[in-house]
Amino acid sequence: MVCEVEVESEIIYDGIHVGNRRLDLLVEKLVIVELKAVINIESLYYSQILNYLALFKIEVGLLLNFGKASLEFKRIATYK
Repeated sequence: MVCEVEVESEIIYDGIHVGNRRLDLLVEKLVIVELKAVINIESLYYSQILNYLALFKIEVGLLLNFGKASLEFKRIATYK
């Protein structure tokens, strides 16, 4: 199994470099894993992983939150 850490991609808008985004983990080039340690998962984090899925052209992401007494996780999928 191949797991890449802090995979980075440029964001280009209308031919202009506007920033970079960095994934926490990319597993087998098929699944984005976003790690959090927060009390509550807010909609901002869902938007973040949806943007990552679109940017990296990946269909499945996992949002893992270690900020509670037990692990909280959500699977997010997009379909092309």
